[in-house]
Formats: sequence, C-alpha cells, structure tokens
Amino acid sequence: MIKRMKEEGHLIGLHSLEHKNALWQTVGYTNKDFKESEAVFNRLGMDIQFFRPPWGHFNLDTVYCAKRMGFKIAMWNVMAEDWKGNTTWQEIAAKLIRRTRAGDIICLHDGRGTNNAPERTIRALEEVLPVWISQGYQFARMDERYESDN
Repeated sequence: MIKRMKEEGHLIGLHSLEHKNALWQTVGYTNKDFKESEAVFNRLGMDIQFFRPPWGHFNLDTVYCAKRMGFKIAMWNVMAEDWKGNTTWQEIAAKLIRRTRAGDIICLHDGRGTNNAPERTIRALEEVLPVWISQGYQFARMDERYESDN
C-alpha cells in the first residue's frame, strides 16, 4: 500500500505507532514512539516531513520530539466526524460544505470507522468536490501548502 501511495504521488506522514493520546504519555513513551516510527519509515526508504498527532493532542514532549526529528506538526481546522459509525455520507457532505472555507485544512479518515467506512467519506467527496471546484477551490498537499506559506 505504501509503495502504491508513493507511486501515486501522495504525501505520507507520521501519525504514531499506536494512536495514543499524547496528553497522557510519558517522555519515554513519546521518544520511543517517534524513534520506532522513524525506523519503520527509514526501512521503507521514506523521508517523512510531517507529523499529525492523534486527535490533535500533543504535549511539550511531542513538540520536542517532532522538532528534534525535523517533522512539522500538521494540524487541521475542519473535521467532518467521518469516523463515527452512525454518520451518513450525506451528513459528512453537509458538514464539509458548511465548515470549509478557502485555505482550510481538512482531516478525513480512510478507515477505523464502522458501517461502510471509508465508502461514506468517498461518497461524500463525490458530492462535495464538484461543488468546491465550481466555487474555485484549489487543492494542495501539505508540503505544497507549507511552501506557499513561506
């Protein structure tokens, strides 16, 4: 899967090994998680630039480890709760339309949900993307966004 993602031009970043809430983790755990994650990516021949903390939660140790390893912390400002099992594709689409403005960073999920995840997210995007395109929205990877901000 990682090989295919690289070939298709996706930006791949670190999201942690165990998806634990950083607010409750020790310095030792945080350091171990970053080092083991980096080792996995090194074995795959990947140079990772970004870290998205699970649930958007981080602490000073997380920030320190990310900075020490050269990662930019990637956050979002739009969430459609597409991981919830009882959320329909129509609700996801409505949240995306209602909550998104030009320049926003949207967090969507490709799994972990129930009841046909990620198909609900994909179906919502099939409805929403043409709307955004008609409104003149453009789309960029995180690294392209960071380049344009500098």
